[in-house]
Amino acid sequence: MIDIKKWLPRTRVSSNPISKLLRPFFEARKAKVAFGGFLSASSLILALGVYPLAKQRPVSALEPTSLPLTVETAATGPIVILPAMTGISQRYWSEHPGLDITAPRGSAIHPIKAGRVVAISISRFNYGRSITIDHGDGLTSLYAHMGKLFVQEGDGVTEKTELGEVGMTGYTSGPHLHLEIRKNGVSRNPLAHLR
Repeated sequence: MIDIKKWLPRTRVSSNPISKLLRPFFEARKAKVAFGGFLSASSLILALGVYPLAKQRPVSALEPTSLPLTVETAATGPIVILPAMTGISQRYWSEHPGLDITAPRGSAIHPIKAGRVVAISISRFNYGRSITIDHGDGLTSLYAHMGKLFVQEGDGVTEKTELGEVGMTGYTSGPHLHLEIRKNGVSRNPLAHLR
């Protein structure tokens, strides 16, 4: 058997003098707990910003910025098609080909843009009462889970036309509008078309 210790270099490691001085203090259990508590408290104070607030300079005037700003108004986004919108409960993703926009039951629904109603479907399952609109150039939109329908197949519609009302028909757990948009039959993220 080979003794590896004889092949290792014999060097003596000396400690830092400050380390030798503080070692008895930090090896004591009560000292460790006290020092750890101090570090935790000071980190929390710094994280909350108590210390940095004292060093901030007051802003005397608005400073110009060169960053591009995007402003969304009431005339952009889902608010146009659903003025009484309260939020978005489910976004577009691979297993959900649409956007679920929440609103109170009976809220008016408008199309994303002008077009012609090409299909109306009424079912106890899936989309419940739904309307499909052809906007031309291969773009179609589907509005599902509607309560009342105010248009018929073949009707021309504009952005101001009320298609119907938010309901709870089909497979749904609460009042909302399920909006799908397709371009040449391929599902698209509705938010890209609403902005």
